[in-house]
Amino acid sequence: MSEDLWSAYARTRVEFLDCDDVRWAIEPAGDRRQGWPDLGGPAFLAGVEVAWVLTAHNPFSDPLPPAANAWRQRACAAAVAAAGYPWRPAVGRGLDGAWEEESMLVAGSAQPVIAELARRFHQNAVYRWTPQEWSIIGVHMTGSRHLRWRGSRLS
Repeated sequence: MSEDLWSAYARTRVEFLDCDDVRWAIEPAGDRRQGWPDLGGPAFLAGVEVAWVLTAHNPFSDPLPPAANAWRQRACAAAVAAAGYPWRPAVGRGLDGAWEEESMLVAGSAQPVIAELARRFHQNAVYRWTPQEWSIIGVHMTGSRHLRWRGSRLS
C-alpha cells in the first residue's frame, strides 16, 4: 500500500450508531489513549474485546458509482449477519472532510470473516479497534499500522 494510502487510512474518523441510537466517533489521537470504559459506553461494545470496521465501497480505493457501492455494502452486511456477528452502521470520513464511505462496526473476534469479506470485496485494509489501539490491518496489501485513538459521544 502506498504511503499516501496508509496516511489516508490513518487520517480517518469513523462514526457509528450504537444500539441505543447514540452516535459515537473514533479517530486517531496522537499519543492520547482511551479505553471503552472511559467513553461511558458504547453499549454495543459491552463485554467485547475487539471490533472491526469494514466497508465494501470503492474496491482497491477506486471510486464506484453510489448505486454500485450501496449494492456491495448490502451484500457485505448480509454476509456479516449470516456469519452471526452483530454489527452497527458506520461511516468513515477523512479528517479533512474530502471523502466518506458507508461502513459497519462489527463486534467480536471476527478476524477470519472480516479478512475473507475484505478480500472478496477488494478492500486494501480494515480497521481493528480494541481498548488499547486503533489498527489499520492490510488485506490486499501487506502490513499494518497501530495508532492511539480517542472516542467521543456525538448525540
